[in-house]
Parts: sequence; structure tokens; C-alpha cells
Amino acid sequence: MHQLKAGDQVGIRGPLGNCWPMEDIKGMDLLVITGGCGCAPLRPAIYQVFANRRDYRRVLPALRLKDALRLRVQAGFRRVGEAGRSARADDGGRGRRDLGQERSVVTTLLPQAKVNPESAVALICGPPIMIKFSAIELLKGGFSEDRIVTSLSAT
Repeated sequence: MHQLKAGDQVGIRGPLGNCWPMEDIKGMDLLVITGGCGCAPLRPAIYQVFANRRDYRRVLPALRLKDALRLRVQAGFRRVGEAGRSARADDGGRGRRDLGQERSVVTTLLPQAKVNPESAVALICGPPIMIKFSAIELLKGGFSEDRIVTSLSAT
């Protein structure tokens, strides 16, 4: 940006994203699937859940994050009172494993979530390719399309 000159063109994308239907998902288990920069848009939803803890059942985060970001997100979940086990894939090279999972993409964690698709909703935010394949895995696992909420279209 600092090297642009008068008359240069700049492209802008946006606004992007959808809202999280927090009122509609009360009383359900939440499977929170995120990777990389997808953590920030889901943060208000997570805070809403923990501020109104009685309105929601278990919260199961599936995270694929670089090591430094993973540590900050984990600390955030602990601060707001995470309920439920988190499944994490770690691409930071430290060899951390949760739920027996080796470093991997987040979709490999979904079968380990142990969630009933009939009483759960998945909230997904992250790179479009991650959203797409997470939605595919959830559909294979019995989630109906109306129980998969994405920040962007998964096409």
C-alpha cells in the first residue's frame, strides 16, 4: 500500500460473513470448528455462550492453529470457562496431541468430537477450503445442512 501512486487501483472484498444464530441454537451442543484467522469472528459467539452458559449444552472446539495462536485461543477458552473437551490439530511442529490426534487438518478431528448431530450445531469459520471440507465431513457424519452454520458459503 505504501508503494501505491495516485491513479493505482486497489481491490476491496467485502463485507464478508454471516451472523451466528445464537438465539436459534439455544439448548444444543455446539461444535466450533475454526482455523487460523477464523478464530476472531467466532470469538463473540463463544463469549455469548459462556456469558449465558445455561442456555447451551456442551461446547466442543476443533481448532487448527499455528502454535502461538493456538496457545492464545486455548487461554481464551480457559478464561471464559470452556465446557467440554477440545479437539485440536496442531501445525506448529511442537508435537502436541489431544484426543490422540497427530498434527493434521481440522477435518480429521471431527469424527472424534463424539457429538450427536440431532442435538448439535456446528459453527464453522476459517479459510474457504476448510469450511467446504468441514461441511462435507459433517454431512457424512449425519449433520443436516440446517445444523451447519458457516461464516461464508462452503461452495
